[in-house]
Amino acid sequence: MRRPLISTLLVVGSSSMLFVLPPSVTHAQSPAVASEYTANLKAARETRVGIAGDKFTINGQPTFLLGVSYFDAVHWRESDLDRLAEHNFNLIRIFLDWRNRGFFDDEGNLTKSEELLALVRAANDRGMVVDVTITGYSKIPRDKAVRAAVRALRNEPNVIFDLQNEHNLGGEAALSHSDIRQLYFIAKAENARAIIFTSNYAAWMRGNT
Repeated sequence: MRRPLISTLLVVGSSSMLFVLPPSVTHAQSPAVASEYTANLKAARETRVGIAGDKFTINGQPTFLLGVSYFDAVHWRESDLDRLAEHNFNLIRIFLDWRNRGFFDDEGNLTKSEELLALVRAANDRGMVVDVTITGYSKIPRDKAVRAAVRALRNEPNVIFDLQNEHNLGGEAALSHSDIRQLYFIAKAENARAIIFTSNYAAWMRGNT
């Protein structure tokens, strides 16, 4: 069996991490050289999140993820990401079904995929991981929402997925461990390399639990 993930991910309330880009090209280049430069630039800007043992990594280096919950992310702004980056935050957490201003419609269709991709890629350019919380307590079809979100972001290297926020909090919309397990396999079917987890309400971390 694989070791359980025990890396710490701290989400608080403001900012991200400086990212060094290659120097600008100031002289004429042949198409081949220009193409190589573009490829190198893209590679240099890539923010690839991973797991090594019990630690998260960014581009292969063990990294403590310090983040902020970025609500109403549909209306994200580059200036917000820039300010977060200035304050050495390297993660933002977004909620895809945030109230009535999320990325899904009522049927669980991802209707704002372009906005989502633009946000994730802008974060990538700033050295930031995006914790994509797929569902909270809306009543959209969870299986459809999970499938759509993971499929849309399958090629983005800076994404991790939370299947449901505080899934043990209770209420009609809460998911059981069995529910989460089913959604996990749905997500893995879309992208076997994806980092998938769910978050718990803090009360479950007390005592001997």
